[in-house]
Amino acid sequence: MEVTPVVGPHIEVGKDHLTFSITPSKVNLKNFKYLETYELPPHWQDIIKKSK
Repeated sequence: MEVTPVVGPHIEVGKDHLTFSITPSKVNLKNFKYLETYELPPHWQDIIKKSK
């Protein structure tokens, strides 16, 4: 499944790919792959964590 994470009401911040294993009794996340990051608009830049 390809997903687009968002912040705020609808600002897209990237693209990820998730692979699940699904049986009648269980759902397992098998793989998560980060595909890309989109630049945030200037008024949302303050939510980015700075590394120390």
